[in-house]
Amino acid sequence: MSLVVLSNQPQDSIESRNRNSISKPWAFKNTLTSTYTIPADAQVALTSCKVNIPETVIVGGNGNKFYQYIGVKRDLGGSNDQAFYSTSWPVQVRLSEDEDKDSVFEELTPSDFASRLQSRIRSTTYHPNYKNKAIVTRALETTTNKFKGYSISYDQNGTAANASNIPTQAFKQWFSNQAPYTDTAQFTYSSNSFARIDTSGSTTNTVCAGINTEFPLSMTSGEFVVNVSGTAGGNANKNAVEWHVGLSRDVHQPSPIDGEYKPVYDVTKLVPDTNNLFFKQDIYMDFGVARNTQGDLVVYQYVVDDQSRFRRQEVKYWLNASSVFAGAGRFSLVDEPYERVKFEVEGEVVACYLYDAVGATYDLITKYRVGARDDSYFKPVNQCCWTLHPVLAIGRKSGVETSSLEFREFTGMDITGYDPTVKNGGGWYENNLVIGRDIDSADMDTRPVNGSGGGSAAGASYVQKELSASGGVDYKPVLILGPNLIYNRDASTAGANSQDLLGYDKSVIETPTKFLGTLDTFTSTVTPNLGPQYSMFCRLNNFGQETTNGLIGNKSKIIAHLTTFENATGKLTYEPSNLTYLDLNNSAPMNISEFDISFCYVNEQFAEVLTGQSIVTIHIRKKPKM
Repeated sequence: MSLVVLSNQPQDSIESRNRNSISKPWAFKNTLTSTYTIPADAQVALTSCKVNIPETVIVGGNGNKFYQYIGVKRDLGGSNDQAFYSTSWPVQVRLSEDEDKDSVFEELTPSDFASRLQSRIRSTTYHPNYKNKAIVTRALETTTNKFKGYSISYDQNGTAANASNIPTQAFKQWFSNQAPYTDTAQFTYSSNSFARIDTSGSTTNTVCAGINTEFPLSMTSGEFVVNVSGTAGGNANKNAVEWHVGLSRDVHQPSPIDGEYKPVYDVTKLVPDTNNLFFKQDIYMDFGVARNTQGDLVVYQYVVDDQSRFRRQEVKYWLNASSVFAGAGRFSLVDEPYERVKFEVEGEVVACYLYDAVGATYDLITKYRVGARDDSYFKPVNQCCWTLHPVLAIGRKSGVETSSLEFREFTGMDITGYDPTVKNGGGWYENNLVIGRDIDSADMDTRPVNGSGGGSAAGASYVQKELSASGGVDYKPVLILGPNLIYNRDASTAGANSQDLLGYDKSVIETPTKFLGTLDTFTSTVTPNLGPQYSMFCRLNNFGQETTNGLIGNKSKIIAHLTTFENATGKLTYEPSNLTYLDLNNSAPMNISEFDISFCYVNEQFAEVLTGQSIVTIHIRKKPKM
């Protein structure tokens, strides 16, 4: 029998973390000056080990994640069907560096983890006014400066941050990806003017529609103003041709059915509609104002109908008592002095106006009002259309082949890195397109809160949220750190597992530690453990023992599970109460000149969290006769 002492370095004061060294604290080799002979039919057992574990946050392995929710808070003691009347959806926040590789362990300092947490919250925040505003710092004791957790602050751009950002980039095709439709064949955009190209020689090239995704509109009194008749830059209404002005999400992947840019679950053109809108510019937009081919003012939106189908519906603004155009039916724009269309968005409320050039006033077409018919105003802005972009369309008629619409105002959010076509680069709906989660978008769009009950029930009971007293959207952030039934109705929040990691005593954190204006700050209520939250193992890599690691489904060289190292930091020692001997499977004596030791997690990844000196003692013996 023989006891073997192994170490990566002679003393503990040397902080060796050189990844190119053969004497790393988590993986090292000891080479002997003379041959060491192991008898035939030998066994080995770990008798003790000593390591150094600094204060470290380890993420990965089990896919650390939580959910953030920005919207109207739900009643945790209420019914389980609240999701059906919510305009928001919990969003998953994965804490691993690579979202697609949760099984990889990462060792981070508390400061680095705070930076990681901030980065992941920001990248999965899809409301434009909240985008890139979250700040995460370490929470420290005031007197001792001792670590006690994390502070997560959510802020938003309120009305004071609004600025005019009229797009300068080109418009994109917004009808179809099929020939002859391209980004340049139907329209031009220059000096804020969107103009139809003369396509009179074509019998199919009839739709002229574009979307500009350079900036999403601010949800805090954001304005979108288009001149439709007042100048040469905007003369479509003066020319008495069909035109559309509106706001929409970016459906950057065309429908696989007909190649049109619209949600794949939009059934507008599949279901007969007796209500003729007289459109030739038959395009998708979440909120639209148009002059149809008859010269009438038409307002429309896309909502869920009474059969849970997502489709276009006319907004009957003339039945809204607040409308200047209240009356018996559609208002005729023929020979009327209206020169501009204006949209204004305040939180979830979308209003639209026409500018009377004679009276120099903006006349309200429609706006949400408590008690009004729900088919007389726009649906609330839900999470699918948080990022609204300007959409313009221009028709033609005999003798008038070219007309234009001109930007006068657009309160766009200038968001660094904004690109709706890449993962986490745009809004929630756009991101679902990228990652293949149309099913979630369809669930959101077809909730009763987004519908019209024909003038009464479905959406009317929902009170649309406007702005808070601080000028921000009247929403609140919620952290979902563990399983919760109320917030689990519309997302798999049962997978949330970051309550202990972030330092909270509840699974759902909906009340901020402090709030000031538009700023909500959540601070850990329990000090998180700064040590390995995962089990650590010791391996003897160059001997013949065999262990089966069921997690990875393969053979392993693990000789011991270091059971006392979880959630511990500093200089740690381990000595098993009972030795577990493993056969070396050597039928003849072995001459050994080297010992190869490493420390790992259950997925066999090196435990690179270790620092300084590591010591391992093993006992080698001849297998006892039974």
